[in-house]
Amino acid sequence: MPAPDLRSARTRALRRRDPRLLALALLLPLAAPATGAEAATDQATTPASVAPPSGPYALETVLGPSLDGPGDTSDVQVRFGDAVAIEGDWMLVGVPERRGAGGQVRGAAFIFRRDAAGEWETHQFLQFGTGGDARCGAAVALSGRHAVIGCPGFSSEGLAERGRTLVYYRNDAGLYVDPVTFLGSQAGARCGHAVAAASWIAVGCIGQNTTGQSPARGEVELFVQPELPPPFNPQLWINPGRLVYDANVVPGPAPFQMGFALAIDRLDGVDRIAVGIPGTVNNSGMVRVFRRNPGDGLNWAFEYASSLPGGPQTDARFGEAVALRGRLLTVGAPGADGRGRVHSFHLSPLSGTWAATGTIEPGTQPQHIDSRFGTALAYSGSELWIGQPRWLDTGFSRRGRVLRYRGECSTVPCIPSYVFVDARTYTDASMLAGAGFGRALATDAGSGTLIAGAPLLGYSPPFGPEGVFSRRWGAVFSYRADRLFANGFGSASASVAD
Repeated sequence: MPAPDLRSARTRALRRRDPRLLALALLLPLAAPATGAEAATDQATTPASVAPPSGPYALETVLGPSLDGPGDTSDVQVRFGDAVAIEGDWMLVGVPERRGAGGQVRGAAFIFRRDAAGEWETHQFLQFGTGGDARCGAAVALSGRHAVIGCPGFSSEGLAERGRTLVYYRNDAGLYVDPVTFLGSQAGARCGHAVAAASWIAVGCIGQNTTGQSPARGEVELFVQPELPPPFNPQLWINPGRLVYDANVVPGPAPFQMGFALAIDRLDGVDRIAVGIPGTVNNSGMVRVFRRNPGDGLNWAFEYASSLPGGPQTDARFGEAVALRGRLLTVGAPGADGRGRVHSFHLSPLSGTWAATGTIEPGTQPQHIDSRFGTALAYSGSELWIGQPRWLDTGFSRRGRVLRYRGECSTVPCIPSYVFVDARTYTDASMLAGAGFGRALATDAGSGTLIAGAPLLGYSPPFGPEGVFSRRWGAVFSYRADRLFANGFGSASASVAD
């Protein structure tokens, strides 16, 4: 199978020094925690005192795609920012709806790199030329020198939508090259819908059904580099097994979609994978956690499962987003209660068991109805970021936002409660409604960076700085901690979670 085309490309970025950036985003750091009735109706966190935030996050850059192919017309939505990943000075952004010359939705991906001045610059542009409506870039991950890109709609050899996952390696010249391909084994497997990467790579195949169960439950394929004598081959991967849904669990009428969301982490030498399964029991949803102990070799074992706390709820979609860090697990249910909510779990260091510990909910005001709170989740140290991509910005119609919560401990061992800190949003009258801000999130704790995707962002022509956002192609917002007012834009407004 031919490798995807690889070429450099230019993406226009609006810099912090450019005052027109204010036309794209309004930073709203929290001057003080919300109190009184406002806090009671809108934060709905477990009781805890609000500590000062670790530091404000300031908008440093907004990135938008510069595309000039025959399929890049003003009437298409390429969904730049539908998936994002960051690690150190590298950022990977998926563009899953980018069309090829023949009109097929091939997808694409941009790789950005921070330069010596700390500015994001386009480093590579990855294009894909086969596989029908492959939607490459629907899922992305970065780990060390590897970049992982999911193409869930990829078709080949008579297997429609089998899915494909590509793993690139960054060479000494700083280029991502020599992609290795993992293919779905069945038609409709849609492998690559979600990906997660650390020492292992996990690939969500939401329609795969090797166990013969009905309806298709989905599976997670696992890949790892074998331990072999030198010389080391950075692109040698093996597939020692998969995670499957237990055959004895009571099925529901909808496809389960196991692997819709994935998170992977290591604690004290133990690897864990959290798997979102939002389609169980009429889309009420479930999360399952698997573990691999240091002496287990290539074998993974089931560790924990939870359905939607409080009981099943049609279309809650619990498991549509998952985040895992050490002993902490959070799971998004963006359809719950018609607004969305997030549930937190904790792994006890004493008993070694998981337990539900709290619920984070938006308010009951009209702007939260169908806001999809919990669509995206990301940890950064003790903080948790939550995407609410259909939040109704007063007067501007469902632009979306991102909220920051801080984990507070009042028990030993620490079982954090999440308290609201502040929110990120933007307002501009010429922007089109439904930008999807907060649809995707990624953080890098080392650099204090938050990346938020707005894959449907666009302007009403002919508006938009430099014309970059005059088409609904999407954008990515990059925020960085402890840079309040560093861009010279003056004072900022206070924010509450309303």
